[in-house]
Amino acid sequence: MSQMLNFLDQVASKIDTHKDFDGVIAEFTAAKIYDDIKDKIVIEAGCSTGVVTERIIDVAKELYIVEGSSVYANIVFEKFQNRLAGMTISFFSDFHPIKRAEVVLLLNVLHHFENPVGELINMKDWLCDDGIMIITVPNMESLHRRLGVASGLTTSVSETSERNELFKQYGRYTKDILFDQVEAAGFEVVDFTGFFLKPFNHDVMIRLSLPSNVLMGLNKLGESFPELASQILVKVKKK
Repeated sequence: MSQMLNFLDQVASKIDTHKDFDGVIAEFTAAKIYDDIKDKIVIEAGCSTGVVTERIIDVAKELYIVEGSSVYANIVFEKFQNRLAGMTISFFSDFHPIKRAEVVLLLNVLHHFENPVGELINMKDWLCDDGIMIITVPNMESLHRRLGVASGLTTSVSETSERNELFKQYGRYTKDILFDQVEAAGFEVVDFTGFFLKPFNHDVMIRLSLPSNVLMGLNKLGESFPELASQILVKVKKK
């Protein structure tokens, strides 16, 4: 367990989400969940450097964060300590909220788990009976992964990338795989969408430095063509 904590802190010391293309994805994610978290008691499971946090903290009624990396947790707590309802440094499996949430946010986190169904089952106790969990994961059938295969750079859309190895991203998600896992954990899907159509991998997208109107256009295309979008989003509730 201490090795995993050390690993999380090592990654956090190298990756600033505000400077990574994940930060762009996080901005569009925050916009998509705005109406769902407005005036609600929210638990954010994993905060990284707080790209989503800073966009929802004044929208939610109460925002609690549970984060495995002390590096990320300290960065976010220092920024928002007077506005956060609570910050806990903990593995999700060890976390027991002081108050059940109306919304749990599991944004681009599920694919890091070796036992995602088990983690989801544990998180059911974080939710009030009529609450929802919002989950986002990378789509293995996205345009940029299909392009990698078509151009001969990879042999499969689910091939492990350098980024997958760096972050210990175990999960390979499609819509069907995600639906199967949340249902196995005792949840019911109440909404599904895709967003952000990413033509190339993160490193190339950063180098391109596309203007905001193009990024917004790519996000809209992802919503129109969810099967090609880089991100899958589901809203689930307890069965």
